Amino acid sequence: MTSGLLKKLIRDELQGVIAHEIGHIKNLDIKFMTLAAVMMGSIVMISDAFLRSMWYGSMMGGRRRSRSNNDGGAQIAIMLAALLLAILAPLIAQMLYFACSRQREYLADASAALFTRYPNGLASALQKISGGAVAAKQVNRTIAPMYIINPLQAHSAAVSLFSTHPPTKKRIEILQSMAGAGLMEYERAYKESLGTKSLSDAEEVAVRDADAKSKPPKKGLEQIQEINDLFGRVDGLLPIACACGMRLKIPQGFTKDSVACPRCGAGHEVPKAKQGNAKQKQIYHRSGAGWESFRCQCGGTVQLSPLFAGGSVDCKKCGQTIQIDNGSRRAKIQKST
Repeated sequence: MTSGLLKKLIRDELQGVIAHEIGHIKNLDIKFMTLAAVMMGSIVMISDAFLRSMWYGSMMGGRRRSRSNNDGGAQIAIMLAALLLAILAPLIAQMLYFACSRQREYLADASAALFTRYPNGLASALQKISGGAVAAKQVNRTIAPMYIINPLQAHSAAVSLFSTHPPTKKRIEILQSMAGAGLMEYERAYKESLGTKSLSDAEEVAVRDADAKSKPPKKGLEQIQEINDLFGRVDGLLPIACACGMRLKIPQGFTKDSVACPRCGAGHEVPKAKQGNAKQKQIYHRSGAGWESFRCQCGGTVQLSPLFAGGSVDCKKCGQTIQIDNGSRRAKIQKST
């Protein structure tokens, strides 16, 4: 999940993108494409070995051929045919490899529609991503297959034999024409769009409504600060907002109980779990309804998401269980609703 996606896509679109990548995992595409790459590489190596053996064999056997010209024409024809196959085999193998890659992208799209039950989410995401695709000169061809769309042909409606991804416009057209969210419905839309059969599934899955929480992303500095805080939490940092606008990020292992803002000098208490009375367990009292970060007594940082409503959490650094008091948080949520 990159900062670019978080800035550009809404909730339903983000779900579609993540579901597409999870579809690759569930369909074992890494294993499938690894085997395909090994087979393609084996064909290239065998072809190269054959060409080298022909070259050295022709040099070593020149004298023997000059002594006997029996069946010379047939041998030359066989040699030319074998040489042609040795040259074309790597090319055909690479074309088959790219064809497999394109079909697995269609399968991942179908899986994403099934997982989210909202095909338009992924379709809208593909449209936005292809509209803002980077220039081809900025992309290395070796990593082009790792993109959700082909960055070298983001706006192309046609498909090349050497394309790693199917045309984005066709993928969007198939997803938008789905009346349901099951694989059988994707097969129907796929067949109508491309005229060929792809998938089959006996189960019909209804499309859900758009997510009410799927609002346009925030703009400006507030959005950038939220994204930076999110990535900081992933790295185990403890963010503290100062009234002057400075965003402090406390690293794990910070032992002091307070920290001063480097811009205005204001002091800030580092949120931390307190020692409880029952069996000497730690306890943390939540103060809001959003993201909260606090420090365990071992120095490790504990992160609580807005959706966390459990009674306890384990510190990832020391493994100790910390009791969570959600009293103040419930009061704020009730007041806001």
